[in-house]
Amino acid sequence: MDKLEKTTSQLTPKKNWESIAEKCFYVFLLLLPIFVLPVTFLPFQFSKGLVFFIGIPIILVFWLFSSLNKGYIKIPKSFIFLPLLAIIVVWLVSSLLSSNKLISIFGYGYESGTFMAVLFYGLILFLGAVFSSTEKKISSIYNLIFFSAIIVFIFQIFQIFVSKFNISIPKMGLFLGPTFNLIGTWNEFSIFFGFIALLSLPLLELAKFKKSYKVFLSIILSFSFLAMLFVNHLNSWIIFGSFVFIFLIYLLSDSFLKHNSGGDLDNEGKFVRITFFLFLIILFIILGRNLLNDFNNFLNTTSIEVRPSWSSTYHVVTETLKEKIILGSGPNTFLYDWLKFKPQMVNFTLFWSARFESGLGVLPSFVATTGLLGGISLI
Repeated sequence: MDKLEKTTSQLTPKKNWESIAEKCFYVFLLLLPIFVLPVTFLPFQFSKGLVFFIGIPIILVFWLFSSLNKGYIKIPKSFIFLPLLAIIVVWLVSSLLSSNKLISIFGYGYESGTFMAVLFYGLILFLGAVFSSTEKKISSIYNLIFFSAIIVFIFQIFQIFVSKFNISIPKMGLFLGPTFNLIGTWNEFSIFFGFIALLSLPLLELAKFKKSYKVFLSIILSFSFLAMLFVNHLNSWIIFGSFVFIFLIYLLSDSFLKHNSGGDLDNEGKFVRITFFLFLIILFIILGRNLLNDFNNFLNTTSIEVRPSWSSTYHVVTETLKEKIILGSGPNTFLYDWLKFKPQMVNFTLFWSARFESGLGVLPSFVATTGLLGGISLI
């Protein structure tokens, strides 16, 4: 009996630390999309940065305590860690060589292109691999992400409803219009739900779940698609449609191989009901996107985000690389690159004094700030 009690006392702390770390990670996944400080004097992204830069160290500390109690540190095996390490090293070296090291390394605490942000992205992927070692844990992670997406969607429906019918409620720094959302910019809102749709679609097609959970996934996919319709952003539809098309090709090839090998044909033709049908809808929206303008105008969700054009972005990137081709101007410094190298014709437009922290795309902006090594490491 004494031996059993001793063994139990030795195992309990180890399990507790690991359990605390895992639960903190789940709370982090739930809070990151939905947490917003109800204040207007701070940048919106500050709320996300708060969860991001406080939550990850807490989870990491508890995980390290758990590993030390066990007497060893178990590193998940994954092919993604090597290129991820390369990206982090490039960002670090570029930051140290930047003319504004503090901006490149830390920024103001909410930018996505700093060295600290990239380091923490890597830590999220690492911790995600640690806490997804079983199918049950993976299922929990998916469900938390889907649950947070439902909250974001319900909040947006409420925003649109309040705005459409001019319902008077206290703004509280949250209810600021039909395009104000819990994710970020209106385009980022569309990208988020495109990501949610791409998570739910393969599960619907390939995984074997109970019918009730299939219905749940169908609702998630429908909500995500409707959220993207609220925004109706062309680039989001093109990116989303490209991934759906790639997945459709995979389903077609898989079905063809099973047909030729005489394998399990239970899922044969299923793509016609979901993925193929979804791809046709996306194609129709891309080709006739203007037809949805009345829908967006009715909901008051039409929004224009001013960003540099492709030509302006290309000009700034190339001019920056002429000066610092290997490691760029330094992470999180595209704003300074823009002010220094923006095309002269911009000065004769309404946006002559606009300060852009990134170009038309995130990846081209990273090429300017981290150079050819940064671009190669991302590929």
